[in-house]
Amino acid sequence: MQYEINGAPFPTVVCRLRERETILCRRGAVVRMSPGISLSAAREEPAGKPVPESCIFRCGYTASGGPGEIVLSPSAPGNILPAEISPSLNIAVRKSAYLASGPAVEISLFYQKKIGSATLASVCEDFILLKLSGQGTAFLQICGGLEELVLSADETIIANAGCLAALETSCSPDLSHAKRDNGTVWAGEGSFTVTVKGPGRVWLQTFPAPSSGPSSRRKR
Repeated sequence: MQYEINGAPFPTVVCRLRERETILCRRGAVVRMSPGISLSAAREEPAGKPVPESCIFRCGYTASGGPGEIVLSPSAPGNILPAEISPSLNIAVRKSAYLASGPAVEISLFYQKKIGSATLASVCEDFILLKLSGQGTAFLQICGGLEELVLSADETIIANAGCLAALETSCSPDLSHAKRDNGTVWAGEGSFTVTVKGPGRVWLQTFPAPSSGPSSRRKR
């Protein structure tokens, strides 16, 4: 599959499919497509629905009448990040960051954490990381700007939970409450942080999810 990314901060990715080639994308991502491209599959993943909130609905589009072109766009202004998935490179992405991928890219649950009472559900339910493995190109939708960090084994970052978009699976994430200096839990904007330990790459988005603030800090 050949592709071209255009137009940030309102980007599109133009995917050129060979005959009988398929691309899977999240529901609602298609802007336009060639007449010879048809909907070939629709499924929920990860298979088996281990956690209902972790499932993502993917639609498959196949070029069945010769080569074709399909154009996809993210659901919010920002950037589209391509990632080449391989047996030596698996990444974990925020559920909301997945846009599309080749059919050989598999999705499984990587991380989910529930904290506290029902009043926290809007943030916690959104903080689900899905593992992308297998082989092929994946496209991620990044809200706002993009910052890429490369952490060594002795480095850690603490980021706004809403700003984490993706990380390599060699990294270790942990979601927690932000706390005041006196140890009490902070409520409101920026009330959740995610600690990510290296080694590996981390991708942050500058436009966070609701109830999160933009700050992050790095330490050794």
